[in-house]
Amino acid sequence: MRKIKARNLPEVWFKANKEILENGVEYKVGRGSEETLTKKIAVALEITHPEERPLVDDKAPVSDLNRYTLENLFIKDEQSYDYTYGSRLRKDYDQIERVIEKFKEEPKDRQNIMVTRRPEDLDIENPPCLTVVDLEILENKLINYSYWRSWDAYAGLPSNLGGMQLLMEFMAKEIGVGTGKMVAFSKNLHLYERQFKFVEDLISGSSDWREIMMG
Repeated sequence: MRKIKARNLPEVWFKANKEILENGVEYKVGRGSEETLTKKIAVALEITHPEERPLVDDKAPVSDLNRYTLENLFIKDEQSYDYTYGSRLRKDYDQIERVIEKFKEEPKDRQNIMVTRRPEDLDIENPPCLTVVDLEILENKLINYSYWRSWDAYAGLPSNLGGMQLLMEFMAKEIGVGTGKMVAFSKNLHLYERQFKFVEDLISGSSDWREIMMG
């Protein structure tokens, strides 16, 4: 498993895409939303200051992070999709609200895990990519550990982690703490073949901290 450490979310997006393009394993998807050639890595991402703005790099294909977060992480209804993370986290049983309540009762609670995956998801065409959000409070900061079964590094990661940070900021404010580091795991963080050229251009056109990082 690869380990990628970054200070903020734009940096981890760039580092992850670069690592996959240069060192990823070719993997032909046999079932899923897009059956095509990919490059992938198994990875642990650690972001030490995910609160730093901007949450999304200006070169990332994300048009409206606030709208994405509202529609996919906060709203309980599925909208026009089979599911949203918000519907899995809040419909029928509001896991977000319950975790907030439990941390208010006991900040040193180690049991506060939110899940989106259900056993019957084995039989649906596109089960949730985000499966688990495991939370703890350490040094008066809300720490977030998440697991993603399959993850689009170029187009999915920036909105997913940006939205996750906004959710953590909402929860932390309700609890009365700050936000801390973010750690994300995936066995299949990938690039689709159609994205290879975009990432090549991203790397070759690097500037600012990207140039420093690449030497």
